Amino acid sequence: MKPGETGVVYGPLGAFLFDRQHPAVFLAGGIGITPLRGMIRFAHDTSFRHEMVLLYSARTPEELVFRSELDAIAREGGRLHAEYSITRPKDTTATWQGRTGRIDEKWIREAAHGLRHPRFYICGLPEMVGDMVRTLQDSMGVPEESVDYEVFRGF
Repeated sequence: MKPGETGVVYGPLGAFLFDRQHPAVFLAGGIGITPLRGMIRFAHDTSFRHEMVLLYSARTPEELVFRSELDAIAREGGRLHAEYSITRPKDTTATWQGRTGRIDEKWIREAAHGLRHPRFYICGLPEMVGDMVRTLQDSMGVPEESVDYEVFRGF
């Protein structure tokens, strides 16, 4: 476009929306944190009254984007509990003393323990999202209407 031309904007579009009526468990893989970060910011900025848990896994500590911002939200509001994991500790020169491995059923159960009827939000690569949906619904018995997800492709 050239300066002065008129453009048309559509949106927002999509159905990956934050439900303010329930506690939230966010399961993020890599850059899939991006829309979840938006939901977390919204909840924080609007004084969301329920607990929120974030389980965020990336390949290396350097790839845990928004980590300092998410940690600040956790410190400020007290409603967010954020936990991190890396899957390729040998691919970094950074010191990492935290959890390693992918998000799994045991970690989800530990993190969501005590939350009453949480809503689960998943975002990441297709394989990760599929694994998490199956874990929640098939292994953990989470109702379909309590699981929402978005797939990030091609990054």
